[in-house]
Amino acid sequence: MGVAREVVNKIQKLRKAVKLNIDDNVEIYYDCVPGSLFEKVIAHNEKTMKASVKVPFLSHSHRPSHSVLIAETEYVNPNDEKDVLKLRICNPVVTFDESKIAEKYGAHNVEKVNFVNDVKSFVLAHNVDALKKKLGDNNGVIRFKLNDKHVELTHNEDFFFSTLEHVHHKQNK
Repeated sequence: MGVAREVVNKIQKLRKAVKLNIDDNVEIYYDCVPGSLFEKVIAHNEKTMKASVKVPFLSHSHRPSHSVLIAETEYVNPNDEKDVLKLRICNPVVTFDESKIAEKYGAHNVEKVNFVNDVKSFVLAHNVDALKKKLGDNNGVIRFKLNDKHVELTHNEDFFFSTLEHVHHKQNK
């Protein structure tokens, strides 16, 4: 548990350095070498560590490419300098089930990825509060017209308000 405490301490010091409060809405991503001490410590203590940092604590593999980095730091294992844990604090961002959107709307162009990216860009252009209001007005569905096509996205199926929400959805499938 000593290394886990040190990791939590690193996170709290990083938060303090960038003047974040414990209740600020952020997500913390970790990245470590497979099979390393850090990977084993996190796997064994993940629930306790999440409870200590009081925000989502997620593997970097879940981090969306459009997430906004607030701060980052590294923790080097004093017994093995190749064993490095990278910690990143990011703002939560809307994420998407891109395969589901491609399945629904990919036929609207020859290259499915273009329309999917257009849909994502349209949604990301709105702030989260506006999206939540639209959801509340439409029973969890956002409807809009894009490039002369009607689009309908369902919250917690097609898009998510945070990476944690998206990860939970994948785990509960």
